[in-house]
Amino acid sequence: MTSSETASIDKIERCRRVNRLAAAKYAEQGVAPDDIAIAAAYSAVDLAQHNVGDPAAAIDWVRRALDVMEAGLPLTVETMQ
Repeated sequence: MTSSETASIDKIERCRRVNRLAAAKYAEQGVAPDDIAIAAAYSAVDLAQHNVGDPAAAIDWVRRALDVMEAGLPLTVETMQ
């Protein structure tokens, strides 16, 4: 793994930690776990749209990310380009 990929994984993990902390706060406020997960999925598309432009491309981008995760590969900027 390159140093760039390692740095990307580190950044991704830091962001995931913040998202998990936010999810825990929502749960403390009585938001159901399935609602938190659905909101996270919508947020993933929102963030992807900011990255790639239109909504359809964003959904495709998220699908590719899920495919990479399902394959058990590390998800990095390099794997998504």
